[in-house]
Amino acid sequence: MSVSQAPHLGYVLYPARRHSEPGYSRLDVWLSDTVSGLHFDPVQMRLPVADESGGLSWVTVGHPHYGANRLRICAGPVDVIGFGDKRLEVFTFGGELVIEAGDESTLAALKSEAPILVRVGSHAAAILLMEEAELILALRRGVWDEQPGEFERRLLAVEPLELYHAFLETIRARMKGLPRIQNESDQHLLYQLRLEVEHIEVQANFISRSLEEVL
Repeated sequence: MSVSQAPHLGYVLYPARRHSEPGYSRLDVWLSDTVSGLHFDPVQMRLPVADESGGLSWVTVGHPHYGANRLRICAGPVDVIGFGDKRLEVFTFGGELVIEAGDESTLAALKSEAPILVRVGSHAAAILLMEEAELILALRRGVWDEQPGEFERRLLAVEPLELYHAFLETIRARMKGLPRIQNESDQHLLYQLRLEVEHIEVQANFISRSLEEVL
């Protein structure tokens, strides 16, 4: 789908690749500097990007867009900012942003082998994963405070699917250790996360590592 074919759609969330996968398989955002008043009207995306020096930088993409049309995205929160201070909260385990500039709008497509988590509706698994992942990421960053650059180096070195797998295992362990009786919803969520772990381990081309080994 080109920019010229769909200049005013706001954003599109692509369905999950399988029943157990939380979140979405892809996110397309149409960035524009004009207001349609018909939908979310995205203006900018702010994302963690692997820069040319081998480090991590926060980059803002808007319309019109100048510069690279492909960016390697690192794990972390992504903000889609719309007119009127509206925001769409997103979390990615890493991936690629493909940018297609047009006259009226710029299409930014976020793609990843791991699910893209978005705070919309009542998707309990996606929202829990997003909250847990952001917390765990901050905790792991803090571990490396005395070694500047080490956290970023590790984050840049890991592939999205492997990082997602490590997060799933950590979150499952945290949930199992909760000092309360788990209700039916908790049990269903644990089952869903276990299916995800099993699916990744069947198709993975990496040796499973703990989150502490990865980050």
